[in-house]
Amino acid sequence: MADLSKHFEGGIKEPTDDRPQLEEGRYNLIYSHTEHKPYQNGGSGLKLHFKVEDTNITVGALFTVEGSEKAKQVAEKSLYLLAKAAGIDNFSDTDLLAGRTVSCDLKRNDNGYLEINDNYGSNWEEAILPGVGKEEPKVAETKTETEGDNTAAW
Repeated sequence: MADLSKHFEGGIKEPTDDRPQLEEGRYNLIYSHTEHKPYQNGGSGLKLHFKVEDTNITVGALFTVEGSEKAKQVAEKSLYLLAKAAGIDNFSDTDLLAGRTVSCDLKRNDNGYLEINDNYGSNWEEAILPGVGKEEPKVAETKTETEGDNTAAW
């Protein structure tokens, strides 16, 4: 038997998640690197990794490069639109993305993690300027006592 109170002051406590939490929405993504991902069915894909600007959060997008023709066509279209958003005319190697920033929508997956929602490539866009495209928190409007409701008769 092991007495955990000797190792954890006050006993075991519920962990706190102090990582920055981002809402779903459009963000600037800085290209990081690419990895080859073999599929169990024999095909494979390229997973492009991006860092969400001004955070330590990384997200990825997977593009099928070996496998069904339909999946490859979808990947080719999305990669083309990604390259266009990054300002690349002849996208022949993912190394051309080095130092590039694009924007794309992020959504939460079933496990609660943010992931790229490229919508078959249609969500890739040029990087947005800082503060542009990010909604300010909405504050409920309240009437002051002097405004009244303007229902008084003249």
